[in-house]
Amino acid sequence: MIAIVIILVIISLLCFFFFWFITIRFLGVNKSSITFLIKICSVICIISIILIPIISSSFFAPIYKQNVSYFRLFWMWFFMLGLIFLILGLRILFLVRKMLKQMKSEGTQEKLKTKGVYVIVRHPTIFSWFVIYLGLSFIFDSLYGVILFPFLFLLLELHCVLKEKYILIKKHEKIYKSYIEKVPYRLISPPYNYLLFIIAFFVFYIGVINRAYIF
Repeated sequence: MIAIVIILVIISLLCFFFFWFITIRFLGVNKSSITFLIKICSVICIISIILIPIISSSFFAPIYKQNVSYFRLFWMWFFMLGLIFLILGLRILFLVRKMLKQMKSEGTQEKLKTKGVYVIVRHPTIFSWFVIYLGLSFIFDSLYGVILFPFLFLLLELHCVLKEKYILIKKHEKIYKSYIEKVPYRLISPPYNYLLFIIAFFVFYIGVINRAYIF
């Protein structure tokens, strides 16, 4: 199972770097083949990341001995918390999709998105996938999902930085810089960042308590 997790991590990283190589290399080139490749990279990367907490779930411990329970006696509490995160992430995705559909029908899909959930954070779609991953890691009681959580956060932050630098600022220029001043948070805004910090502390503490069992 560790080998499968490593393979999924490698696939997601390769897709991430390939995505940005194509995006930067063919910046400004409007070809259907390039757009298709970028979409394929995005889909494969998302699927690979989402599969990690599922396949490394402690539910499969009878089959794969490495899939130990991370939360153990605290799992039910984190299951409920994970369910809340999952619903929240899916809700944000729904709101973004709804807005994009409305903008497309109005013919304004090329304009900078600054309304709805974009008033809170600048990259709500990325935030939603981050929350969904966290929710699945809690629900499926995944050791590797929890371990990879901070690395995923850094990867998503890097994605947001690159997207702003190479796409959004170049496309919208002063408008986007003004938007940054109004909405200073890329992924997580207060008070949610404080809440996630508290949750991360408890998750780490549980890992310390269960370290003899986990390792």
